[in-house]
Amino acid sequence: MVCNLPNTDGRSGVQSDAPAHFMSTEPIRACRMKTILIIEDEPHLREWYRQELEDRGYTVLSASHLREVEQIIRTHEVDLVVLDLKLKDGSGFDLLHEILGRKKDIKVIIHTAYPMFKGDFRSWGADAFLVKSSDLTELLQTIGRLLATEKNELPAYS
Repeated sequence: MVCNLPNTDGRSGVQSDAPAHFMSTEPIRACRMKTILIIEDEPHLREWYRQELEDRGYTVLSASHLREVEQIIRTHEVDLVVLDLKLKDGSGFDLLHEILGRKKDIKVIIHTAYPMFKGDFRSWGADAFLVKSSDLTELLQTIGRLLATEKNELPAYS
């Protein structure tokens, strides 16, 4: 599928080879690659997630410290955050509250090794809660589902 960008007269003009899950009726912005911010303090996991997501066509930013997150959120247009709860320099719960306080339209997936936090009311602001696994299928499917913006759009990973 291609993404049609309108000419100045409103008719379809330039075509882009953007993947189908980036399609929308909104001009230009719809063809922007979706940007995902990975907040993970474990370097090997952060790199693994980055590789898997970039292979699927996403733009990926990453942070391991709270101060990095603040800078990224301020300077980049982020569509979705994959958030670890246990960070070396702070709480993922506090960070979730801060992110949503700044930009309410960002989708957030809590991705943690601690399933007992699912019932914690502080996690309710997230769009999804996933327990870490050596199989990324559930994470990739959830990202695709949350970033699909139109009813007839297919998720990025199925």
